[in-house]
Parts: sequence; structure tokens; C-alpha cells
Amino acid sequence: MKKQSMWLPSNNDIASYKLLSEMLKSLKNEFDLLSKKKSDEQLNKMKIKMVNKVLGQLKELFQNEDSSLSY
Repeated sequence: MKKQSMWLPSNNDIASYKLLSEMLKSLKNEFDLLSKKKSDEQLNKMKIKMVNKVLGQLKELFQNEDSSLSY
């Protein structure tokens, strides 16, 4: 059985994760407020693009994590 080398995030990866996770929390809070005000209205396309951009960058950061690798 071949041992896989352990991947560790760089300081830049950690800083990016902290920034992106705060951005995602902020977007979630904003969506919570919007849903209370206008619960039956559709989301703005710009908001959806913002969320997708943050999620895409987080996905890139997590591509080397054990939980995202196929064995």
C-alpha cells in the first residue's frame, strides 16, 4: 500500500480561507435579512455571482484536502 504525502496549507492559503469564510458569513447574514424583508422575492443576479465566486475560491483552496480527494 502506497502512503500518500501529507498536504499542509500555506500561510497564504490560511489567510485566504479566513477572508473567504468571513465573506461567506457576511453574505449569509445579508441573505437572512433579505429573506425576512422580502421572503418571496428572487435573488439579484449580482448576489448569486458574488456567492458563486466565493464558493469557487473556497473549492480551489480545499482541492487538496483529504475529504475532497477520491481514493
